[in-house]
Amino acid sequence: MRTRIHYTMLSLAVIAAAYLTQQQFSTTTTPVLKTNTARLQKAFAPAPSQQQFIEKITQSENQVNQKILQKRKKILNLMQQTTLSNQDINQLKKIAKQYKLKNLNFKSRSEQDFNQLLKRVDIIPSALVTAQAINESNWGRSRFATEGNNFFGMRCHRSGCGIIPKARPEGSRWEVASYSSATDSVRAYIHTLNTLGAYQKLRDLRAKMRADHQTLSPFKLAAGLTAYSIKGEKYVQLIQNIIARYLPEEPPQLG
Repeated sequence: MRTRIHYTMLSLAVIAAAYLTQQQFSTTTTPVLKTNTARLQKAFAPAPSQQQFIEKITQSENQVNQKILQKRKKILNLMQQTTLSNQDINQLKKIAKQYKLKNLNFKSRSEQDFNQLLKRVDIIPSALVTAQAINESNWGRSRFATEGNNFFGMRCHRSGCGIIPKARPEGSRWEVASYSSATDSVRAYIHTLNTLGAYQKLRDLRAKMRADHQTLSPFKLAAGLTAYSIKGEKYVQLIQNIIARYLPEEPPQLG
């Protein structure tokens, strides 16, 4: 059962101004449900090859999150305007469509609709992205990572869209998605967390942190990943364990 976190909405101008002053910094896919705890029985300090993998994912994550922040800043700027042009409204509708939101009323400058959009147009902290990539791709060594740049176990549901797993159940048609680059893989993964109903809890947690002017905590946001694996809460603990062991010092947050 999803737990919705309610918080007091500030006025449009106050929310936007607070954020800008602080400067704190497509195909629908679903994750392959598997985990492996054996790889965590290692030293706390990453080996050189592991550090290279962390840097690779972090670089891709930065590129994706920067693009998201540009859209987010645009939304926040428009929230401060007393009137919106047709061009402004069309831009907002375009972003809303990208994030799978319908029937939002930007013409009337609805506070609720702006907040709905902002809840989805936001970053995923670097350590959370990297921790899931470590787990789902075994430090980039999995077949799907090496052959298809898939670091998050993402599935696709169109014939020829990816790699067919050797152990795929008979009669199944899904494939493990292939991407042209690590950045494309990260982009698809973050977009899934930002749009799929299964990750509403993560988005609620993130929105609450924003409303409270807190730095986004990858460790706490991991609690919103119970739907990523059939292991549920044990999966959350696994990701949190990876963060604590290998990524205790979160890089400076982009937004």
